[in-house]
Amino acid sequence: MTEVRFYDKVEDSLLRFAVIIARSGDKWVFCKHRERNTYEVPGGHREPGENIDDTARRELYEETGALRYTLQPICVYSVTAPDNFDGQESFGMLYYAQIEEFEPELHSEIEKIILTAELPECWTYPEIQPKLLAELERRRILNNIRFEKLTPLMADDFLHYFENEAFPENDSRSCCFCLESHLPNESEYTAIEDRREKARELILKGIMTGYLIYDNNHVIGWCNTGDKTDYLPIYENDEFRTDDERGKVKVLYCIDIAPNYQGKGIANIIMEKVLSDAKEEGYSYVEGYPFVDTDFVWQYHGPVRLYEKYGFEMYGKKSWFYIMRKAL
Repeated sequence: MTEVRFYDKVEDSLLRFAVIIARSGDKWVFCKHRERNTYEVPGGHREPGENIDDTARRELYEETGALRYTLQPICVYSVTAPDNFDGQESFGMLYYAQIEEFEPELHSEIEKIILTAELPECWTYPEIQPKLLAELERRRILNNIRFEKLTPLMADDFLHYFENEAFPENDSRSCCFCLESHLPNESEYTAIEDRREKARELILKGIMTGYLIYDNNHVIGWCNTGDKTDYLPIYENDEFRTDDERGKVKVLYCIDIAPNYQGKGIANIIMEKVLSDAKEEGYSYVEGYPFVDTDFVWQYHGPVRLYEKYGFEMYGKKSWFYIMRKAL
């Protein structure tokens, strides 16, 4: 079994390879070796005494003929496999290149390069290189996303996200608009038009609070967070009773991430943002209420493991939820 791991950095002496994920315009650049019928990203072994960045430049030129390009280091990756370095973990540097000009002919073992909008079906290293591309995309998203505190001017973005981005097509949850967090009588709003207008009203009045998460100008997530006293369905419910004083407990009520952006570490960044801002705002605690039933499909309160990762303690266990709490 081949295992691929990713690191921000390791000792330079451990780096044995450079691999470059490359694009030209809006197309991927892949190489076909003369002796293989498969495709791969450019890359190769580091030569003795060679700087790892120079390895990347040399391999990119040799395997693609790239003359003008930008080159950016992304992260360290490692491969552990029975048939690779006697099963020892071996390390390489992953790069991203945007190529502007190619040499007319290749002068290496590479037969040809292809420029394509689609990823190849026949990989030379199918257990490794698709994972490198996935990690590049994950890190690109994390570098591009930004948090914006919900304001009345963002009501349309909020509504559009729930109706068009938050869930798979035709999913009944698209009209939830996070109303249950603030309305004890939320179930009475059954028509989508009524739910939409109630959500807008809560936003305009400053009752619905939290962050919209953007990838460039595209909303890709929502975090419902605010003062516990504003969340009447839990504030007025004795099962959630902890502290009554305004300004003492900040609630992380809901984390929702668009399907195409899930599994990329965004929930971690959301948690870090909530904790950082809560401390800056003078709160004593942050609370969350993950479900006891871990098989429940929609874990919109966030899973227990996310809270445990960031040092929350179990303050109480109820029939269907936990009270997870962190002192700031």
